[in-house]
Amino acid sequence: MRLFFQKAVALLMVFALILMGGCSQQSEQDQQPEKTLYEHGLEVISLMKEMASTEEYIDFLSASEDLKSILLKAGKGDFSKPKAVYRIRISEASFLSLAEVNLDGLPQSLQENLTSRVTSAVFTQINAMGGAEILAASSVCTAGKTFVSSELAENEIYLYTYDNAVPAAVAFSKGEDSTVSATGTFVLYDGFQADSLPAFKDLLAGFGAEIEEISP
Repeated sequence: MRLFFQKAVALLMVFALILMGGCSQQSEQDQQPEKTLYEHGLEVISLMKEMASTEEYIDFLSASEDLKSILLKAGKGDFSKPKAVYRIRISEASFLSLAEVNLDGLPQSLQENLTSRVTSAVFTQINAMGGAEILAASSVCTAGKTFVSSELAENEIYLYTYDNAVPAAVAFSKGEDSTVSATGTFVLYDGFQADSLPAFKDLLAGFGAEIEEISP
């Protein structure tokens, strides 16, 4: 009887230690800092690079050799450390006015849906300036993720620029309950010169953009 009791106590102690370990792990996870938008953007770009540097992936989505050449070249870029990162906030009213879109005739639900896409559409429009092949190439390697963040106050874009890689834009859009949708695309249009800040600002000014450089 005493041996049975001792075994039961030992078993309970083991269970208690397991539970304490689980609680400790959960507590450590809860204490981990929330990833920043900057970090989420880098994760999206890492996925985009993997897409662009994988020939089998490109072949699955397109039979165009020209498109493949564009993407494989972009995929060879060094995206490990951005040279500079810019936060871009877009005036939805200015963008819709530029596109000559009138939303008055649409139901409220469709108006909200359309305006939520404005942010991610800006660099799609810029890639379109390079022609159909560039636009198609950028769409093949578009990547995204959804996460929870308390950092995003309004829809915005992070533009990551590099010394030895094409620029990459990640649009962050607010959802319900602090959810955020991130959509990334390479900026493949050769006429877009992010290294020339005045020209860069002039181009985006047409979209009603406010631009500021940020640090990690």
